[in-house]
Parts: sequence; structure tokens; C-alpha cells
Amino acid sequence: MRLGVSQWLLDQAREYLTGRTTGGVPLIQQQLVQGSLAEIVTEQQGVAAVLDALEHDLDPSLAEHLHRQLTDADRASLRLLGAGGFLTDGPGGIAHLSELLADAYLDGVDHGDHRAG
Repeated sequence: MRLGVSQWLLDQAREYLTGRTTGGVPLIQQQLVQGSLAEIVTEQQGVAAVLDALEHDLDPSLAEHLHRQLTDADRASLRLLGAGGFLTDGPGGIAHLSELLADAYLDGVDHGDHRAG
């Protein structure tokens, strides 16, 4: 579910960047923006590849790592949305709920000896 939300956030960022211009050029065509988009897609595809390759239950440490990757990708997408990405009644609110879901899931997982506290 979190991967789908992350992909939706990226779509929102792409749509926003396509509609905004600087110097008559859409922001989505700016080199730094394209680099950020590529990093987000790479993180998402990495998570998808791991999930597709799983033959058994998800190891707790791997689950934590994948959730962290998605959280990082989501936060990068929100930064591309400018201030609007942080409003609770928009994509920022959806991203926050997604992070809360990850926290709730990970809180209920036995992390063994490697987790402090």
C-alpha cells in the first residue's frame, strides 16, 4: 500500500512541476528537478523489485529498510511540490498518514536484539 501511495505522490509532483514554469520553461525540464525525480523513481523501483522477489514473509529488518526508503522518497516528492506539499489537506497529509501506517506496522514487529529501547 505504501508503495502505491508513494507512486501517487510522485505523480502529484510531476503534474505540479509540469504546470509551473520559470523563465518560460516548465520546472519538470530543469536538470536538478529531473535528477530528484530519477532518485525517487529509483527508490520506488528498488522497493518494488525486493517485494516482487520475496518468496517468504518479509524479514523485520528488511521491512524497516523498505519503509525508510519509501519515507525518504515521499519526502523528496513533497519537497518538489513546494509549500503545497506540506499542507495537511493535500499530498502532505496523505504522506503523513502513510508514515504513521509504517510506524504502526513497525511498532508491532519483533525487531530482535538490534532495536534499541
